[in-house]
Amino acid sequence: MAEPHGFYTQSLLDELAGTEPKSISEVFVGISKRLGKKTEVLGSKMTPQRREISVENGEFVFIPKVANRHDLASESPSFFKRLLGLRGNAETSRTDVLLASTTRNYRQSIKAQVREVAWQGRFERFKENASTGDPLAMAGLFHCSWKALGTETNLGQAFIWATRSHEAGIPEGKHALGLSLINGVGVEKNVVAGELLLRDAVKDGLPESMYELAISRSRGGEDGFGEAFDLLRDARVRRSDANSAAGADD
Repeated sequence: MAEPHGFYTQSLLDELAGTEPKSISEVFVGISKRLGKKTEVLGSKMTPQRREISVENGEFVFIPKVANRHDLASESPSFFKRLLGLRGNAETSRTDVLLASTTRNYRQSIKAQVREVAWQGRFERFKENASTGDPLAMAGLFHCSWKALGTETNLGQAFIWATRSHEAGIPEGKHALGLSLINGVGVEKNVVAGELLLRDAVKDGLPESMYELAISRSRGGEDGFGEAFDLLRDARVRRSDANSAAGADD
């Protein structure tokens, strides 16, 4: 039986047919997935375009008519924690920062729009957490502001976030400020000082600092090639050990 509406309208209605509140970002991601599946079989996959539809203090939320007002009021804190991706005491995890650190330009990928919405959500969560003094969130904001993850590139702001995260003494902060200095992100380049910070982060057990230090050392000609090779080898070992430990914990 043919659907009474067009593909987009039907996808929107299907997405809103649930019984739980949804943010406009969540609705958009759902529509994009539904629409892609429905139109891909026709040989011409449709991808909806998302415009910025938000208010100063957040974004619109769709509330189903079947929702009980009393239940909604009592459950709203848990809903907004889910919406913002917050967990428990709202602290950012090291995995969150690692994802931001290792993510490159996703805007040329097949699922660019879906990933953009996801990164916009992560960026907002980093900002929310950073406002409470969370240094890991500040490190995450450095990567987002530098590489335009869910936001526009802002090198000056990236350097500020790297500095604030570094002041907390965490390895991710040393890593962020080290990258700023090596690459001249919002500050004049200082490769020597940047590499020293990455070495400190390596001593603190941060494998991604090994990778970045190896890249920097490889640019130094023959004198740096040997060290770069050793760093890459050790980084792989540490990452493998970390993954094995994580698997054991599961």
